[in-house]
Amino acid sequence: MKTAVHVLNLLFLIFLLFLGFLAYLGMNFAPYPGSHTGENIGLIMIYVFWAVGYYLQVKQKTLVRFITFFVLEFIFLCLWFFYAIAYIDSLFEA
Repeated sequence: MKTAVHVLNLLFLIFLLFLGFLAYLGMNFAPYPGSHTGENIGLIMIYVFWAVGYYLQVKQKTLVRFITFFVLEFIFLCLWFFYAIAYIDSLFEA
């Protein structure tokens, strides 16, 4: 079970790094007059949330609880990536 946790989270981290790299490139090469403080904070927090979710998944004893935590973490990160980063950006750009 522990091997599956590590492998799945390693693949998820690679996916998040790729997604973050694309977002970072998009922010730096798209014409935008303001700073990207909110977006950068949002991108960093994605990896913080991944690390917390990974820690919680390693502590689980059963496969069902691990899958539940993984799905909840994935949903939370999707909501964070698509909605919360825009909200944080509006706080810094005001």
